[in-house]
Amino acid sequence: MKDPLRYHVYAYVCPTTFQIRYIGKGTRDRPSVHWTRATHGRPVQNVIFGAWLVGLHEKQLKPIILKLADRLTEHEALLLEAQLILKNGIHGKDPKGKLLNRKRGELVLPKNRRSEI
Repeated sequence: MKDPLRYHVYAYVCPTTFQIRYIGKGTRDRPSVHWTRATHGRPVQNVIFGAWLVGLHEKQLKPIILKLADRLTEHEALLLEAQLILKNGIHGKDPKGKLLNRKRGELVLPKNRRSEI
């Protein structure tokens, strides 16, 4: 049986401005997957975020990857991710938005997963 408290919420921070640029959630090594893909010539699903990562790599810089919360249920991780995205705003979608996220996150589990709450 999988540990129900296996989720975490993480942030990618710009190493030069110290601004949070991306908020994500996941399990295991998910926080480092974006960076690994971008630096090994593999596509990152979020094209804008991926381009930012490639640009850092070309400048021989690395993002600061912070685990903001750990040992969360999936529902808790979804809520926290969505709250942090709403608070920081998405660049190009929200006034003063700084994040490179494509979506605002989910405030609830999909209908087919709600029995897990």
